[in-house]
Amino acid sequence: MRYVTDDVDCLVSVQGRYDKSEGFSTGVIKASKEAMEIFGATTLAVHADADTLSYEERRDTNFAKLLETVKNLDSEKYCTVITPVIPVRMIEAWMLADRDLLRKELGTSMTNAQLEIDGDPESFADPKQKIVEAIRKASENATHKKPVNKIDISDLYQIMGKKLGLDQLERLDSFKKFEQEILTTFKNIGLRVIQR
Repeated sequence: MRYVTDDVDCLVSVQGRYDKSEGFSTGVIKASKEAMEIFGATTLAVHADADTLSYEERRDTNFAKLLETVKNLDSEKYCTVITPVIPVRMIEAWMLADRDLLRKELGTSMTNAQLEIDGDPESFADPKQKIVEAIRKASENATHKKPVNKIDISDLYQIMGKKLGLDQLERLDSFKKFEQEILTTFKNIGLRVIQR
């Protein structure tokens, strides 16, 4: 599924600027203020891993009260339209949506089964650990003739984030829910959305 609008110009990140000890809502409200002050943002996509909760439980736990709170903030000072981004388990499950890309970035010809990354990424209890183990196995399997790319999981977030195709992500239920959240957000702020 592809959606397009000619009214959206850019996506800006205000990630990682707030201490988790402040609490989720407080951090998001600060990010909302910064997004408005610095970028004039209309909407803010906010990430929270589902971890051991279901998508719905994480949405209820982290976002229900937050979404009500931001509606009452001054929309001249705060970005008051929040879109939840909730990968099932953790964002690393989305990275495992394209295992061919992961193997390419690791520089290995090992199979998904050999790397123990076969199966539904959203069913893995700890997708991050799966990637860390795949990196270790690929490295151990490397030979002098065919060395593996020396890579750490922290390197993969940006690399894969730029290369991961929507067609791969659209196979994951939590990404489909994110798409629906985005569509709802766009419709709520009056953007014309065209389905392709």
